[in-house]
Amino acid sequence: MVRQRELPILGRTPLSRPTPGAPSPPGGAPGIRAAAAPGPPGERSRNGGQALRVSRDGVEQRIAALEEYAAQVREADLRYQELQQIQRLAEGNDEALDLLARTAADALAVAEIEAMAKEAAIVAKTFSTALDRASAAAVIALPTRATA
Repeated sequence: MVRQRELPILGRTPLSRPTPGAPSPPGGAPGIRAAAAPGPPGERSRNGGQALRVSRDGVEQRIAALEEYAAQVREADLRYQELQQIQRLAEGNDEALDLLARTAADALAVAEIEAMAKEAAIVAKTFSTALDRASAAAVIALPTRATA
């Protein structure tokens, strides 16, 4: 976070409005021309240099504040992109969950079919056993053609 400091000549911070009562020359920015107001030649150049330093400091503080703002905007943009990606994945996740549910249903169906196949094998074996016994009983009970 950029700290704003009070500028002694302007009576304000760089990003704030002028302090009531601060010098404000006609047709100029408050404080800037006042710092370079006419006076003895040595004092004028000192005041002019001080005004330039104050102006430069103000511009540097604005730049720092804008850079901080830009960094925060970039960070917010990254977070927004991550949120959108998560939302897209969540939407795709519904499709994946549906596929997984169908796959689980397939696995259950395969297990049921395998169980039914085992039962069918048992029934087929039972029928084979019954037919074998019936055939054996028929051989005993029925006369053969040669004896008839």
